[in-house]
Amino acid sequence: MPLLKEKDQQAVRERFAKELKNPVKIKFFFSQEDTSEETRITGELMDEIGGLSEGKLVVESIEGMDSEQARRLRVDKTPAIVIYGDGDERDNIRFFGLPAGHEFATLLHTLITVSNDYHVELPDALVEKVRAIDKPVKIQVFVTTSCPHCPPAVVVSHYFAMLNPMITSEMIEANQFDDLSRRYGVQSVPMTVINDGKQTFIGSRNPEEFFKAIEKAL
Repeated sequence: MPLLKEKDQQAVRERFAKELKNPVKIKFFFSQEDTSEETRITGELMDEIGGLSEGKLVVESIEGMDSEQARRLRVDKTPAIVIYGDGDERDNIRFFGLPAGHEFATLLHTLITVSNDYHVELPDALVEKVRAIDKPVKIQVFVTTSCPHCPPAVVVSHYFAMLNPMITSEMIEANQFDDLSRRYGVQSVPMTVINDGKQTFIGSRNPEEFFKAIEKAL
């Protein structure tokens, strides 16, 4: 049985037909030890949206964190989704956990942006600053699928990663990775953790304020 209702399938199909430009690779990582329903649904959802894209979204399912691809793409937990443009393999745009609810829109937006040559919607001056970063930055945005304020935080984080391969952006579903949430003291979402806690903040910030937090972390 499809996860998306027929009308939602049609809406996604029409949006993809209109907005997808170049092929996009989706690598879905799962583990046989992870028998959670969220992981099963994540895999089914990736296959389903791939089938709505007229071949523009190429989905590959990979079992095991010990696989060569998992090691190369730095995948250390499941379910995991790594997204990049065709012919431009990179590992810095990531979703950990089921991107459902409000985060489904974030997933679609990310796929479309990558498909359009990583064309982000940010001011030119900020784009230059982000591209000038020459040190590794890891951004973890903790979300829940029911949070309406979380998607903007993930979108901006992903934009930064699209602009600069030194930046890794991760959406993390806080309830599915509760050990990690406890480690960083996540009690409200969205909560953004930069460079393993060098900077943290709760709530969505505009892109300029978000960038200032990165500068402080560095």
